[in-house]
Amino acid sequence: MNHSEPEARRGRCGWVCKSVLGVFGLVFLLAGLLVWWTWPVPAMLVGLELHKIRWYAERREAREAVDPSKEIVRVDLEGWVADIPLNYFYDWYALSGRWWEKGGGKEGRRWRKPPQHRQKVGAMNIQMLLPELEPWTPGNAEIFDDPASDTILLTIQKEQNPDWPFAYFENIRSRMKLLGPSGVAPGMLHFKDFHYDVFLEQDAPVRGMIRIRCDPTTLNPGCIVDRNYLHGKLSLRYYMPYRYLSRWKEVDTRIEKKLDEFAAEAKGTIEGEREE
Repeated sequence: MNHSEPEARRGRCGWVCKSVLGVFGLVFLLAGLLVWWTWPVPAMLVGLELHKIRWYAERREAREAVDPSKEIVRVDLEGWVADIPLNYFYDWYALSGRWWEKGGGKEGRRWRKPPQHRQKVGAMNIQMLLPELEPWTPGNAEIFDDPASDTILLTIQKEQNPDWPFAYFENIRSRMKLLGPSGVAPGMLHFKDFHYDVFLEQDAPVRGMIRIRCDPTTLNPGCIVDRNYLHGKLSLRYYMPYRYLSRWKEVDTRIEKKLDEFAAEAKGTIEGEREE
């Protein structure tokens, strides 16, 4: 008993001492933090560091931001090589967050520099403003953000089914009603397929024929045009406002010409690089 009681007292004292030391340590830590935040020098140093971080971030953004009309994206889609200005890819950049806003205004959008090497792709979207097929610019940015605007979204991809007209007429033509020559789509026959208006060049399957499907009853009526390009090597699908249906031939010709220009630009640049 004489030995156990002092040991018990020492054990109780040790626990109490540790508790007291813990409380003093916590008070000391809180006092240090209070001094840190109230004393002007540490606060000033923290402010300077934050300012430096923001400054470097803004410098980095300024270096990465580019003029999209002066940047070229070289794409290779099934051997079709084209040089396309970056601002034709507004839809892809907008959806993927490749641009960002500064100051909360749309005029403050910045575009990042695209890869400098050739991009092999299986499909791509480009967006243009009708009727001249103009790309995005700061001056027409509001138009591109309006779902009811005169913009056209073009999808280019490898031809997946060059024989689609034959299967289409075999499986779907029977349920469509022929209304006769179209009065709104020149050179087309007008068919009715449930609530869709379908326009075809003829009432028989032909490889490479153009198909237009429209739904004039939606909030923003539009048409989807399907056709091939480069003799069936690539397929094109583009969405245009319904009000342009009467000018579909003009729009279609402009699109093909625009794609030819992109390819010609790439060919000329590549040949020039080889000569150097």
